Amino acid sequence: MQKNSLIFLLSALVVGVFGAFFHWLEVLNAFDNTTGLHNAGSITSAIVVVYIILAAIAMIGFCIVYLHAYRSSVESPEEAMRANSQLPRIIAWVLSAIIICGAIITMLTSNYHALPGFRRIFAALAIFAGLAFPFTMSRADGTFHSMADTAALIPPVFGCVWLVFCYKLNAENPVVWSYAIEILAIAALTYAQYNVCSYFYGRAKRPGKILFSILLAAFFCIVTLADQRPFALQMIFLACAGMMLLYGCMIFSNLRLKGVYPENTK
Repeated sequence: MQKNSLIFLLSALVVGVFGAFFHWLEVLNAFDNTTGLHNAGSITSAIVVVYIILAAIAMIGFCIVYLHAYRSSVESPEEAMRANSQLPRIIAWVLSAIIICGAIITMLTSNYHALPGFRRIFAALAIFAGLAFPFTMSRADGTFHSMADTAALIPPVFGCVWLVFCYKLNAENPVVWSYAIEILAIAALTYAQYNVCSYFYGRAKRPGKILFSILLAAFFCIVTLADQRPFALQMIFLACAGMMLLYGCMIFSNLRLKGVYPENTK
């Protein structure tokens, strides 16, 4: 139902944008300008923590309310992520291009940043993940590319490497909170990508968990855009947020009232 996907998209964007705003205020005010250390008792940090908790509770409630009245396929991507037009694939290719551009810039500028070797590995995997993403989108007739199963495996693997990359970049940073949101964003993104992948292997047993993980990943990817980092990495985070929103819109648009099944389900 288009109404479901629109509600999902607007809800995720509003919650994420407000979170990014609060986090931006925190970045400006919660850290010492000279030492970079976190100011103990910062009110902006407290606001961010409270907002994240409230946002997570709201997301859980959102999923519970919808899954109480609607059902979501737990068997295959053909029903859960079926498209009725080429628009999702077009959007997927645009997001893919953004990820690939960010990865190429990261690779070309790796010598000017820390961990140049690991940065190149990260960038190479980001290119593969970007290329894989559109293949996990269905065609207008609801069918998927023959490589969809393999393509679905690449983003979770990329997410795991990204986690290690982020850890190595911040291994000597004593201010954990300065990169905590970024770590949470990558972890949530990796978990959501793993859950999406489960559709392609018949392992999607809990649609509520999948929907919540997608919402949470989109939320953290938007919030962490307020952090200071190279523009190329910002491009990748932005595209990943769009990727999660697109997956969520696809799943929500295919929700059906309990007892009502779509016609011509493959």
